[in-house]
Amino acid sequence: MKSVVMAVMVLVAMLPWWSGGREPIALLISAFAVVIGSIAMWRRPEPARTVASWPLKAVLTIFTAWAVLGLLWTVNRYDTEVWLTYWALALAVFILVGNLTKSAKQRLIDGYLWIATAAALYGFYQYFTGDYDRLTSSFYWANPAAAFLLPAVIIGVWRWASQRSPVALVQSAIVLIAFWLTDSRGAILVLILVAIAAATRPTVRQKSWLIITLALITFGLSLGFSWMRVHEFHHSGLTPGSRFAEAANGESTSGRDRLSYLVSSFRILAKNPVQGTGPGTFGTVHPQFQGQVSQAGSDAHNIYVQSLAEQGLIGFLLVIWIVCLMLAGLWRGVIREPTMAAVALAAVALALHFGLDIDGRYPALVVLLGALIGLVYQPLVYRKVTWKRAVGLPLLLAGLLLAAISLYQSSVWADKGKLAQDNHDLKAAAGDYSQAHTGWVYNPDYWTAEGIDYYSLAGITGGSKQYEPLALDRANHAVAVDPQDSQHYFLRARIHRLQGKLTDAQSDYNQALRLDHLNHPYYYADLASLELQMGKETDAVHIATQGIILYPQKVIDSRPADVSIRVAVSQLYTIRAAIELKNGQNAADDINHALKLNPVNTEALQLRAQAIGAK
Repeated sequence: MKSVVMAVMVLVAMLPWWSGGREPIALLISAFAVVIGSIAMWRRPEPARTVASWPLKAVLTIFTAWAVLGLLWTVNRYDTEVWLTYWALALAVFILVGNLTKSAKQRLIDGYLWIATAAALYGFYQYFTGDYDRLTSSFYWANPAAAFLLPAVIIGVWRWASQRSPVALVQSAIVLIAFWLTDSRGAILVLILVAIAAATRPTVRQKSWLIITLALITFGLSLGFSWMRVHEFHHSGLTPGSRFAEAANGESTSGRDRLSYLVSSFRILAKNPVQGTGPGTFGTVHPQFQGQVSQAGSDAHNIYVQSLAEQGLIGFLLVIWIVCLMLAGLWRGVIREPTMAAVALAAVALALHFGLDIDGRYPALVVLLGALIGLVYQPLVYRKVTWKRAVGLPLLLAGLLLAAISLYQSSVWADKGKLAQDNHDLKAAAGDYSQAHTGWVYNPDYWTAEGIDYYSLAGITGGSKQYEPLALDRANHAVAVDPQDSQHYFLRARIHRLQGKLTDAQSDYNQALRLDHLNHPYYYADLASLELQMGKETDAVHIATQGIILYPQKVIDSRPADVSIRVAVSQLYTIRAAIELKNGQNAADDINHALKLNPVNTEALQLRAQAIGAK
């Protein structure tokens, strides 16, 4: 009974909650599920077992210690704390699943297949009712959804081909159709690679005609689903497989973007070769190495190369060591239990996909990978562990639970702050955000969020002496705890400008642009406006032109949801037009561009009236 409870808790932990489990409440549920499962493990009549022989146990301990030490030099403590939370979750699940009985492991596999089937069905609902033209299910993006379905495709299809189970056929067909509709090139390539590797086994070759037939039928059905989406539900559609054609014709930018992320990773490594920048911090430092405006990203889309940038050569070598020992353990597990070959193959496939996308950002995928490896992994020697000797796992679980609780509490206060902002109650919003950054783990952006509220209050009240010091204090705290994030300097620059400290504001604006010169056109707009205020017209024109060049119309059109970009670039054209008019130059083009981007730009409208009057 206890093993059943353990298996059920692992299934709860791997459920693809909204946003793939990235919401703090979902992460909290997963953490509690793992803790409850671990308690059930220790309450069984038989003692717990080690699931790793001493080489793997040693490297896992060293790697965890290295990651914890990263808190001393990380460029963003919050990112590292979240990374450690996910790592603790995966490691705890690996240990927990390794202690399941054979029957409980089978229940866990069955449960995962049903969860994947349910995720596919929910994905169909979203696919036919939503605006996005690829299936995402409860994941925000299609590629992580494909990653969650990928192991189910491998396990389910093999179960049907070997057992001819009608239930397995239905599950496999539903999951495969959903998998094709994600149109994830990386996941499909991994599936093809795994299929080729599996085909080397005679038992698989004998079933190949069944597998190919199912793949073709389900792919055909996915084309039918795509047709229905367009013609029956009247949504824009993307034909499954069409993204491969785009890549072949050079029309896809995702491949180039991924290459740029890898280049950034090696540039980050070159600057921090030994210890890296801290686990989870790629998104913080990437803007400093970003090549183009279109190449913004918080992940390298390759967890292994990203570990090289974030944890340096030492961390990367430890990762390679872990991967090699895990593969050896999977091999031993398949030799001992040949029926688990499909699960081992699924684990390898998912691990490969971790090297192609942002899977490490999703708790459901992190838990799934830990569970798949734990199902098959066979240590060199099993050893019983008593409660008194099991020190590592309790510490791991305590850290996991404390971090998950703190993240959740912080998010609750932040949500309250956002709601207060929406209701235009800035004082209440500032108070809520002040609570959001008082816990053990919190996002340092909440310091800036509180500072923005005080800055807004200071502006509304005409530069109130009550709120300016509070706004500056919060901005200074944000800079102190997160010195690599440009937005904190940007806020401080605005506060200095409100206080009349123009030189200090200029310094902070420039620092914001040094840290992130490609992703925020309003940095250029603010600085150009400041230079104009200081009487430095040449500098103002130069800065405004820089921002305009970075954000041509095609880039602006590629980000339709971000209205602030259009407003900021419109302001850049307005600043340049104002200087042109003052110097007797023709400003018509810049005025027209400004109004095209923002028709209610009052300054541009005034400049147009001024230009017409001058004629």
